[in-house]
Amino acid sequence: MLNLLSRLILRQWIQGLIGCLAILFILITVGDIINGFLQGYSNFRIFVEYILKLPSFFAKILPISAMIAGLFAFSKLKQHSELVAILASGMAISRIITLLLGCSLFVMLVQFINLGFVAPEANFSKRKNFEKSRLNESRYLARSRLGEGGDVLWFRSQGYFVSFKHFNAQQK
Repeated sequence: MLNLLSRLILRQWIQGLIGCLAILFILITVGDIINGFLQGYSNFRIFVEYILKLPSFFAKILPISAMIAGLFAFSKLKQHSELVAILASGMAISRIITLLLGCSLFVMLVQFINLGFVAPEANFSKRKNFEKSRLNESRYLARSRLGEGGDVLWFRSQGYFVSFKHFNAQQK
């Protein structure tokens, strides 16, 4: 059971976590939506791709947000002299560290569930529904030309890629 001081520390950490998650989600969301509009995608495709990218976004920002939340929580407690009062009241540093380890384990569990189950399903669905066409992929492979400064010719077959540095057109 958490006592009053532990709840104070926990509340500060949760407020920092939620604030940091919100700010980073807004930044990533705006960047991703603007990128979709600049690429000329339809509104529906931008929305669906954004929803499918949310688990990977969350996986990237959750650890950073947890760390920043800890820094902000203890900084705020220190600024208001609450940390000194907490330690003077007899609360051991080991109890504070245990509380932070519990928060870290919670973040680790959420991250494990997200990266182990949610993100792979979203990535599979994204690849299945929004895969680049084979014509679009082969367009990128056909860019290089031989004989201009050691360029390499790339050839793609059904099962493999191969590159040629020199090609004799007469003998093929």
